[in-house]
Amino acid sequence: SNSLHGEIIIHRNTSGTSVTLEEKLFYRRGVLAVAISKAQIEAGESSRVFIVSQKSTQDFLTEVSHD
Repeated sequence: SNSLHGEIIIHRNTSGTSVTLEEKLFYRRGVLAVAISKAQIEAGESSRVFIVSQKSTQDFLTEVSHD
């Protein structure tokens, strides 16, 4: 059976310019909702991306960098 699964991704901007995060970038099969704590992140800043999906349990914290 399917269950709800929550993920928090820490998205760190390691580039030299500002980056705009969009919810559509994080949608994939099974994703029901995406929320971004701060969509516009400057160089060196980070933002949390909250993803709710309908699938089995996975890791709850993933760290990614934007180069």
